[in-house]
Amino acid sequence: LVSLVPAVILILVQLLVSVDSATEVTRLLDLLWRTVVGGGVYVLVPSLLMLTASSMAEKARNAAGMWLGLLFLTDVIAANVLVEIFGNESFALFSFRFNLEQCLATILRPSEMVWTSSDVATWKSALVLGAWMFLCVRTLRRRIRPVEIVA
Repeated sequence: LVSLVPAVILILVQLLVSVDSATEVTRLLDLLWRTVVGGGVYVLVPSLLMLTASSMAEKARNAAGMWLGLLFLTDVIAANVLVEIFGNESFALFSFRFNLEQCLATILRPSEMVWTSSDVATWKSALVLGAWMFLCVRTLRRRIRPVEIVA
């Protein structure tokens, strides 16, 4: 939210300044929804993973350790090593960072400017992130119990 709110304010101010040009207004409105959706994805996905790690641990430092371990395991060990060994870009799908960056690149850039640095399709990265979110929500539903209020 720290980066999303100033970006939205900047776009709205720019929109107020350039009201006379219809093409500029449509470009800024397109940029506004892309910014809101991209910021939501950028905040929601890692936050949900961290909340799931926190619900599985008894102490905060254990949750932080699980979070860092997950990032290290998926980014460094699984994705980079397997891509280098087998020379196949599809192993980059193991990387949480890669999937998030690929999806954000597609959301934030206009369709004619979408460029990614790999041969992996963006829909595959979105599918992997969706599977992570499904796993997180399922884990949270089992781990977090409703609170009973006794009067």
